[in-house]
Amino acid sequence: MMACISPADSNMEETLNTLRYADRAKKIKNKPIVNRDPQVAEILRLKALVSELQGGAVTASGSDDPVR
Repeated sequence: MMACISPADSNMEETLNTLRYADRAKKIKNKPIVNRDPQVAEILRLKALVSELQGGAVTASGSDDPVR
């Protein structure tokens, strides 16, 4: 952020307000959050679990075909 300030005494109040505003703006922190539908998130979690379990079944049985 850039703040324009003036060295003139007549603009002292405006300069102080600008500096206070710039300081407050500098302290703002944003945390982005991904908005997901809970049902879609659950479906994705279950699909990942199924694929993980299928991969584990393949290595446990020693064959290339997934257990169905």
